[in-house]
Amino acid sequence: MSEPREQRELEFSDALLTELSQGIDRSGGTDPLAGMLLELRSDVDKPMPEPPLLQAQVIDMRSRRRVGPSLPVWWVRPPRRS
Repeated sequence: MSEPREQRELEFSDALLTELSQGIDRSGGTDPLAGMLLELRSDVDKPMPEPPLLQAQVIDMRSRRRVGPSLPVWWVRPPRRS
């Protein structure tokens, strides 16, 4: 088990990160890492842009289907002999 000092440091760090995740900066803007994490948080919280609308032509493939079982090409065409 960790020592009481290490446990307090861990709890402090956890509380700090929890507050930063909620947009609270207890450093008052003096901690550059906290500022970067808050900036990252604001980037992540931005609304997603609308997806692009793509126009695609739909082709009916029924006329191109083979009638009957599909056979490997080498069964349909005998190999050439030299």
